[in-house]
Amino acid sequence: MPIFGLNQGSLPILSYNFGSQDVDRYRRTVKLYLATAVGIMAAGTALFMFGTDFLLGMFNPSESLLEVARLSLRIISISFVFVGVSIAMNTVFQSLGKGVSSMIMTLLRQLIFLIPFAYIFGKIWGTNGVWAAYPVAELFVVLIYVPICYKTFKKAFNVK
Repeated sequence: MPIFGLNQGSLPILSYNFGSQDVDRYRRTVKLYLATAVGIMAAGTALFMFGTDFLLGMFNPSESLLEVARLSLRIISISFVFVGVSIAMNTVFQSLGKGVSSMIMTLLRQLIFLIPFAYIFGKIWGTNGVWAAYPVAELFVVLIYVPICYKTFKKAFNVK
């Protein structure tokens, strides 16, 4: 949840700096935004990795559910840092007036990569493979979109 507040707060600042063509302030804001987003999501990953029993204990689960949920949450939490980067890049695209790029990135994350990976990994590794599809899909999106985001930024600000 905090990452979405960060997103909503950063978008107008980034958009304003793009509109005024203040490339240095835009860069500083993106760097701070990325560092904060990754930090928040890394803290979430740590909480899910090391506080799994505490988190699950709030729901009074049965022992069999607890056994399955422990590993599932830990596997999914690996994707959190990549999600932070993805959400930040979505905001960058929106601030540069590239809403379609932002939408495509979201479709890649939630549909185009995730569903096939979940299907394939599920066939190979069962339920744990389905959970493993989340971090793999997020990693693929980050690897594809970081260079695209960088090129889009350079083009938007006429930076060589």
